[in-house]
Amino acid sequence: MMGKAETVSREKILEYLPLVKKVASRIFLTIPKQLMDFEDLVGYGIMGLIEAVNTFDSEKGVKFSTYAFYRIRGAMLDALREMDWMPRTLRAKIHKVDGAAQELEGKLGRPAREDEIAEEVRMPVEEVSTLLLHSSQSEVISLENNLHNYLVRKTENFLSMNENELNDMKELLAGAIEKLGEKERLVLTLCYYEELNLKEIGSVLELSESRVCQILKSAVTHLKGNLNFLNGEI
Repeated sequence: MMGKAETVSREKILEYLPLVKKVASRIFLTIPKQLMDFEDLVGYGIMGLIEAVNTFDSEKGVKFSTYAFYRIRGAMLDALREMDWMPRTLRAKIHKVDGAAQELEGKLGRPAREDEIAEEVRMPVEEVSTLLLHSSQSEVISLENNLHNYLVRKTENFLSMNENELNDMKELLAGAIEKLGEKERLVLTLCYYEELNLKEIGSVLELSESRVCQILKSAVTHLKGNLNFLNGEI
């Protein structure tokens, strides 16, 4: 016979499954499709939800939905970060293309176009575009994981914050976002608020998918740096 605690846990998990799928949908927009199936991503999120159900302390005065969100998202990002999906030959090509892109940017004083990189490394433009996309997607996963853990670490008492403290945290994030470039803010908005995928964002902005991913990577990097700055750390 199912115990009372087990019944409550099962009901809680079923109640918050839509949140798991929502978080998974947002993350799935920015990862290589060969990296993980959507269903597997949801599976890791469910594991995070179960952990949230088992460890939640209502006496800390925080909503379960807030606690569960961070546990769910953290479980998904941790799983993605630990996966090594790139063959060695692909990593070598990506390293070559990334190196050429950085070198050209230093010479030109602006981000190099894909055709310029292709000419430098003597590869077809289509292959360079794919390699840049893989590179940026991999880095976005790592950066998002670091940013997620950073926010939790910077506020060790996050789950026991009162309303005023939570509002201060929101203002801090808003200030960090405001310091981003216009295009970085736009890409963040289209990706995380409008929930467009990289290809759809590229169509809106008339940019390649790999370029959109590069901007997203830059936005996440700068966001973490801005949060450090606003906290007086750098």
